[in-house]
Parts: sequence; C-alpha cells; structure tokens
Amino acid sequence: ITTLNSDASESSSLSVTAGKTLRIHGRNLSFDITDENQGMFLENESGLTRLSVYNRRGTNVVDVPVPADLASGSYSVSIVTKPGNTYFTANIDSVVTVA
Repeated sequence: ITTLNSDASESSSLSVTAGKTLRIHGRNLSFDITDENQGMFLENESGLTRLSVYNRRGTNVVDVPVPADLASGSYSVSIVTKPGNTYFTANIDSVVTVA
C-alpha cells in the first residue's frame, strides 16, 4: 500500500488526510462494487468502514480517496473479493494513520 502525491508519484508515507489517495498493488484485486461484502475496508477500534468511492479499480491496482467523514485514527486495511463461490480477504500488513 502507498499513497499518491499530487504529481501522481507514489509515497510510502501512510499518514494521510481526507481526500488523499491510497493505492494498493496486488493480484486479483477485482471485486463487485454492488456486493456489500466485497470491496476495500478500513478498520479500527470503532468498527469497519467499507469504502465506496474509487478512482481506479483494476485487477492489479486499486486507488481510493480517504473519505472526508472518516474519523482520525489508525486503521488496518483489507480487500474482500469473490473470484468464485467463496469470499477471499486480503489483509494489508501496513497501518494507515488518518489525521
């Protein structure tokens, strides 16, 4: 996971503010946006937040802006896909800090 700078270059800094874009690289990242169980999720002690606005949803790259209404704090990141009949959850090993 990385963040995008204003010039579209990637940064390893995971301290973000609302509107900053998070980018995840991987394989088989495609998901059905109409399925509430699939997508990109941020989780902290307050609960799980499903992100609903995406700048890019590709097989290998997902770009998502940090929602304006997301509370400050540290979040774990995951993506849930359903490539067949079973849901698959990919947990990202980094923590995103929202200021």
